[in-house]
Amino acid sequence: MTLRLHLHQTAPTLGAYAGNLRATTARVEAAPSGSLVVFPELSLTGYDLGMRARELAISEAAPPPLRPSRDRVHVVFGFPEEAADGRLYNTAAVVDRSGWVARHRKRYLPTYGMFDEGRIFAPGTTGPRLFHPHPDWPAALLICEEFWHPALVYLAAMRGARLLVVTAAAPGRGRPHDPKNEGPRFRSHGAWRLLARSAALTHGVYVALANRVGVEGGTVFAGGSLVVTPDGEIVAEASHEGEDVLEVMLDPDRLRAARAAYSHLRDEDAALVVRELQALLEGGEAT
Repeated sequence: MTLRLHLHQTAPTLGAYAGNLRATTARVEAAPSGSLVVFPELSLTGYDLGMRARELAISEAAPPPLRPSRDRVHVVFGFPEEAADGRLYNTAAVVDRSGWVARHRKRYLPTYGMFDEGRIFAPGTTGPRLFHPHPDWPAALLICEEFWHPALVYLAAMRGARLLVVTAAAPGRGRPHDPKNEGPRFRSHGAWRLLARSAALTHGVYVALANRVGVEGGTVFAGGSLVVTPDGEIVAEASHEGEDVLEVMLDPDRLRAARAAYSHLRDEDAALVVRELQALLEGGEAT
């Protein structure tokens, strides 16, 4: 069966949890039954939280802040999460009408240049796990910086993901293009497009990247959310300037055709990878 994807490129207001939640809930309620509705990283709070992250965090023991009223609707959204031991995580979660479906805590926290996440959040301790917006569509969550770590993409594909859902709060970096040029607004977006197409083509998966827009302080978020097919084609791409919605039907026949053309997943040797990594950790070479 096809999977209906509703990808929302939003501009959450920094620190305005109640208002962001209302706007998110309204968008979810507008989605038809059978939809996977995706929002960007930290979509309920905004990104540059600093010490306010704890004030705005949702306890891991709390019920989900939103649930779709329709059956067969799954929602991906982001928020700061407080664990029982007091640590804070940058979390992306999936909910359906019954409640929590899955949660993923960001493992790789950028703390360089303009980024300061490592001072606020603890790193997650697991790689991507699967959730099923439909029985035929195993999917995996990654959060922004994690998409730049190929091992996590590899693990998601080897676990059986047919869809990678990447939530992001990626700012525009690099000198903007000439306004007369029809290319991306920021040069950094070209790297995201390349990553998404490469991941899709290499592993034979759909990639849905939900990036945010808007401005926080001196940071301009780059938008440009997109959906890539398993053969590497960008079939939908959002504006770089404002909020947008991408509605795409993910076709299992296209996934099967892409995997028939290339046998990368069939031929992948996870045991070899394990041996080489173990030898690397031990400071030697695999035999």
